[in-house]
Amino acid sequence: MSKQRRCDFTKCVDGKWYLTLGDHEHAYDDSDCTVYGPFETEAEANQYRQRFPNPGGSCTDSSGTEPVPANVTPPRRF
Repeated sequence: MSKQRRCDFTKCVDGKWYLTLGDHEHAYDDSDCTVYGPFETEAEANQYRQRFPNPGGSCTDSSGTEPVPANVTPPRRF
């Protein structure tokens, strides 16, 4: 599966899931991405990801060892 932009699902030390998504095609660096969350489950984060144009493949870190990201954008609920 091709990866058009960064798309990472991360479970952090707070037990919540966060979605890091590139802001535009071929965006991979942290400065070119937005972190959305928190989500209760990876499935909830993935469902939210589907609102965005083709991010391609994704990476998942379910270890729960990553710190909570500093700049998190709350997901917009429709």
